[in-house]
Amino acid sequence: MLSDLEEALEASANRGRKLEDFQAAADVLLTRQFAYRTDRGSSRLVATVIANRDYFGDLMLAVGRRLIIDERAGMVGAVPVDGRGRRLPLEDSLLLLTMRVAYQDGIPGRINDDGEVEVTTDELIAKLEELSGRRKDSLPRLRGTTGLSEVISSLGPGVAREGEAVEGEDRNRVVHLRAGLLHAVGLDALTRLEAFASEIVSRRRSQAAEVNATDADLSEVPSFGEGNST
Repeated sequence: MLSDLEEALEASANRGRKLEDFQAAADVLLTRQFAYRTDRGSSRLVATVIANRDYFGDLMLAVGRRLIIDERAGMVGAVPVDGRGRRLPLEDSLLLLTMRVAYQDGIPGRINDDGEVEVTTDELIAKLEELSGRRKDSLPRLRGTTGLSEVISSLGPGVAREGEAVEGEDRNRVVHLRAGLLHAVGLDALTRLEAFASEIVSRRRSQAAEVNATDADLSEVPSFGEGNST
């Protein structure tokens, strides 16, 4: 890999780039998973990866990652080759699924020039409750006025970032869903979790007459974390 790096540095396309640019780009791919041209301080490193996709593709493959480049969204990233990411708490997994569905549903009319789809926290909660068959207050990490914000933050800015409050609605905030969601949640994981959510909804409907329904239903959620990809 060292000889490949030396060759890349000498290429005419990398005139003006230094070793530090390649090191910074590799570090971001491994630690932040996704980076966007529009993010502060990321324009140069995103350009470095795009201009050297073969080098970074081989580098990521050597450490068990697959390089992702979305030039339309100005995004680069790296996801595990085996589709396995860190295991997430139940609430985080369900919210990540919800955001992936909301992003895909919003693409036809709500995607902006940066490849982001804007939704509100109220819309996310409504969609999560629809998919999971659970009320927000039954999910401990989503309770309270800051629970949802904390979970969004924990998932990282590569998949979503919370913005300003909706005018006149202090507790309802805009959430910018980002293109990394398409890769952090692959189609296979999406299909499995949607099927799981549908099963839970059906099961809960059949148990509607039972006042003291057990909370064990959703403990069976499939292992799911950032990095699941096709």
